[in-house]
Amino acid sequence: MIHEVVGRVIRHRSPQEHSGFIAYSTLDEASANAEIDAQVAFFSALGLPFEWKVYDHDRPADLRQRLAARGFVIEDPEALLVLDMDNAPDFYESMVVPDAVERVTTSAGIEGLFVWKRRSGRPHTSGWASGWRAILKTSLIW
Repeated sequence: MIHEVVGRVIRHRSPQEHSGFIAYSTLDEASANAEIDAQVAFFSALGLPFEWKVYDHDRPADLRQRLAARGFVIEDPEALLVLDMDNAPDFYESMVVPDAVERVTTSAGIEGLFVWKRRSGRPHTSGWASGWRAILKTSLIW
């Protein structure tokens, strides 16, 4: 997985997995269309399909619509919550956690997420895993 900070985006690409994604962007009304076009051109030149991760806090507020207008398929929302438990309020330790939520505190736990993703039939698992390893490398669990 190749991790690049380029202008207003952080992108990941995996020639081995034949995929890529924009992990983060810092756009505004004036820069969004040009940056979308630049990333489409970049990945197209490499012959790599890619996705653009969009978060609720991303700007401009109509980023999803701009991407859809450019041909991106808008998928169902995904969720990932990361909390430094060493600095969490005390009441988090005693919270009742739904069965679908798992506390991950080790790198082995992160690896388990990758296994689940592979077994669930999701494509490009090792690229996804490499991207998260790169992102999480500086967190407390590594």
